[in-house]
Amino acid sequence: MFERTLLRRAAWGVAVVAMATPSLALAQSDDSGIKKVSLEMYLDQETVSNPRIAPDGQRIVYARGWIDKMNDRRQPITRTVAPASSEEAEIADRA
Repeated sequence: MFERTLLRRAAWGVAVVAMATPSLALAQSDDSGIKKVSLEMYLDQETVSNPRIAPDGQRIVYARGWIDKMNDRRQPITRTVAPASSEEAEIADRA
C-alpha cells in the first residue's frame, strides 16, 4: 500500500512539473510587463501527460511529447519510469 501511494505521488509530481514548465519559459519582451513566448521557446518545449501507475505498482507510464521542427508537427513517445530507481525506458510504438 505504501509503494502504491509513493507511485501515485510520483505520478502527480511528474504532472505538476510538466504543467509548470511553460510558465518557466516565459520571457519579458519589453517594459510593458506583458510576457510573451517566442517561437523558438515554443518549439523547444516538451510536454508530459497522462501519467498512469502500472497494475503491479512498480512503474509509472506517461506520454512525452515535443514538436518536430522539420516536419512541423507534434511527436509523442510513451515512456516508463521506476520511481524507486529513477530508471526510465521508452516503450516501442506498434505502428
